[in-house]
Amino acid sequence: MMAERVWKAWSDPAYVTRWWGPAGFTSPSAEMVFRVGGASLVCMRAPAEYGGQDMYHTWTYTRIDPHERIEFVSNFANEDGTHLDPAAMGMPPGIPH
Repeated sequence: MMAERVWKAWSDPAYVTRWWGPAGFTSPSAEMVFRVGGASLVCMRAPAEYGGQDMYHTWTYTRIDPHERIEFVSNFANEDGTHLDPAAMGMPPGIPH
């Protein structure tokens, strides 16, 4: 069933690592605490032609309605899950936290 696969794509780390990131990027890890108030730490790896570095994001869940809705706050982070300021990372002005 398509709805079940879509739900797993966002809630199951084995599925998240299959799709997270733009074309050409990979996702070597996703540590997920999938519950309201929980947070996930997802890694996205750039391809060699873009530097090959790992970039991390946290997803802090504010609402989960099973098979209907997932609301979360996404932040840039380091490998330990500490939130990073996009400007301090060299991102262009206007990139939200």
